[in-house]
Amino acid sequence: MKPYSADLRERVAAACAAGDSTRGQVAARFSVSLSFVNKLLQRQRAGGGVAALPHRGGPAPLLDEAARTQLAACVAQQPDATLAALRALLVAAGGPHHHLAGVAAVGLTA
Repeated sequence: MKPYSADLRERVAAACAAGDSTRGQVAARFSVSLSFVNKLLQRQRAGGGVAALPHRGGPAPLLDEAARTQLAACVAQQPDATLAALRALLVAAGGPHHHLAGVAAVGLTA
C-alpha cells in the first residue's frame, strides 16, 4: 500500500488544527481512517512532522547475492536441470541448503 501524499497529510493536519471539525469529520472529509488522523496528529505533536515514514523493509531474501550468482552459474552449467538438480548443484558449490524459492531472481520459472 502506498503512503498518503504529503499534500493530503498537510491538509488533514491543517483541518484538525483549524478546530472547526472533529477528527472523525476530518477523516470523513478526506476519505481517510480515524486511526490515520490520530496517528498523524500524534506524530506531529511528538515533533515527527506529517511526512510519511520510510518503508521498513520486509523479510530478507532467501538467496543472497552470492547464492544468486552461484545459482546462475549452476544454470549455465546445466540449463535443463530440474529444481532438485539445481538445488543439489548449488549445495555442492557451497550454497544454501534450503529450497529454491528465489529462482525468479535469476530469471528462472518453475
